Amino acid sequence: MKTATENAILRNLVAEALRVYDPECGLPSAPAARPRAREYGALGSSDLETENAVLRNLLSATAEAYENRLQAFRAEKELVRHVLAATRDAVLTTDPSGSVTSLNPAAVELTGRSPEEARGRSLAEVLKLAGGDGAAVTLDLAPCLAEGRRLELPPGLGVVRRDGRTRAVEGSAAAIHDRLGGVLGVVVILCPGAAPAPPRPDR
Repeated sequence: MKTATENAILRNLVAEALRVYDPECGLPSAPAARPRAREYGALGSSDLETENAVLRNLLSATAEAYENRLQAFRAEKELVRHVLAATRDAVLTTDPSGSVTSLNPAAVELTGRSPEEARGRSLAEVLKLAGGDGAAVTLDLAPCLAEGRRLELPPGLGVVRRDGRTRAVEGSAAAIHDRLGGVLGVVVILCPGAAPAPPRPDR
């Protein structure tokens, strides 16, 4: 099954193909596509066989370009995977519904949950946050998903690991966009933070 990003690449390529094949479609054509568009437009409407051959060639070229771009995307994805594995910051990603899709090794160590266990669960289940007073804190992803805004986590937060230990963190969340501007989900990045000051005793 292709990912949402791969499907976005395919949609872009199909749109480019339509601009080349139909110069009257009303969409802006790339400069390199205009001579080809004029060439296709010069074909007689009665010459159906020739038009079909042109379309087949165009679709074949589009499919080849898609596969090349897909291979480049997969290579880039592999590079990103290695970078995330090497970084000391914890990185978690979600889909648009807020369900966890991935954790890097630092996030596994921080939360105490494996990628297999975390995948498909809500972010609140996997990333348990607590304030300086120990009260649970819920991370609201709505601004990231609906408005594409970057969200800075409030200071003094800690991540409650599965074993009950709490680690102070600082971090942020941001929307993940595809090339068309659609939201694929959210990425949460956490780094070690200053431990919250213990509450002062009443005098």
